[in-house]
Amino acid sequence: MKKTFAGKDLELVARYDPKEFGRLLRSLREREGKTQADVGRKAGVVQTYVSMIEGGKRDPRRIKPVRLLRLLEAYGIPREEALALIEAWSLSSEVSLPSPAPERPPQEVRPLVLPLLEEGAGEVLPSEAKETVALYLPVLEKEADFLVVRARRRFLEPAAYEGDLVVVEIEAPYEDGDLVAAAVPGTGVLLGRYQEKKGRARLEALLPRLDSLLLPEDSKVWGVVAAVVRELR
Repeated sequence: MKKTFAGKDLELVARYDPKEFGRLLRSLREREGKTQADVGRKAGVVQTYVSMIEGGKRDPRRIKPVRLLRLLEAYGIPREEALALIEAWSLSSEVSLPSPAPERPPQEVRPLVLPLLEEGAGEVLPSEAKETVALYLPVLEKEADFLVVRARRRFLEPAAYEGDLVVVEIEAPYEDGDLVAAAVPGTGVLLGRYQEKKGRARLEALLPRLDSLLLPEDSKVWGVVAAVVRELR
């Protein structure tokens, strides 16, 4: 008898891309009458994390097995089915070989004009930026949206000091330990190291002597730090 996952053929589900798998999870959640916050509370993650999974913006194959098991069970997936899918993904990753990257023709170098926000100055949306900055960095060559935050606090020292320009990839997947930019209503965009503890998200400083900041539930993580442009003094 073929193994199944949520009533579907397990081998078929194991080949789903992140968007297809996200749609499957969303349909399971809606069928149970649950919200993303409900799933997050049961899995021990924040609602934005669940949203990224369902939106296909985070590859579930890259989630740690223990956290992925909690997440799938929060959607009502029986443990044996969840473990079977995790095992199938593990086996497929062991036998698959990375394909060589295709050669790309030389591209014309042009700077990108990006919105510039001051850290902690009140603005939380890129559209609210009063300034722009033109930058070109190799990391910006891929198709993605970016914003730039001028560091004003000490949470990213020694990676970024006051006045440095921190380039943030918007909506990039993130997990514990990643450097991120988070929009906090009433405060503005803040930089720090993302951590989740007991289902609550917080920003931690790279320097252990600084206190961490608990993020309000209406905060939004814009994305991960992609580069730092050091201000010359």
